[in-house]
Amino acid sequence: MPTPSLWFHSFIFQNDAAPNSLLNSPTTTTHRFTTTQQSSPFSTMSMDDIIITKKCAQHLKKMVDKGIATEPRLRLSVESGGCSGFSYKFDVDDTDIDEEEDLVFVRDGVEVIVDDTSIEFVKGATVDYEQELIRSGFAILNNPNIDGPGCGCGVSFSLKE
Repeated sequence: MPTPSLWFHSFIFQNDAAPNSLLNSPTTTTHRFTTTQQSSPFSTMSMDDIIITKKCAQHLKKMVDKGIATEPRLRLSVESGGCSGFSYKFDVDDTDIDEEEDLVFVRDGVEVIVDDTSIEFVKGATVDYEQELIRSGFAILNNPNIDGPGCGCGVSFSLKE
């Protein structure tokens, strides 16, 4: 069965404060291919980390339970294109991890994989799962590398100069 490809747009908080739910959640740190979970929030977090929200982890587990995914693993990549120059791509991923190119972030048993090129665009960002009346999907929040909220469509972004 082919792995489903999921495309969702990003949401950016307009203020500098982290959402309360993130302040009370464990953070993850990573090294090439290996990860360790920290016991206290933000204690040793660096700007190279990706924060995975509890909602994101829970939704990935639900996808496995429903048979949509075989592994609780999400691949995040950045592609050129869109109104502002770049866009996020989310794929449910059960492929092998490339030890040379992939960075793996873990929270509550789920993995978010980012390749070594895309990490430069998402360092310090938060991966979340958003549910709203008109859409639901994975989203990037609080990306410190982008210039403003992106274009009007909310899908693409441009980098800070």
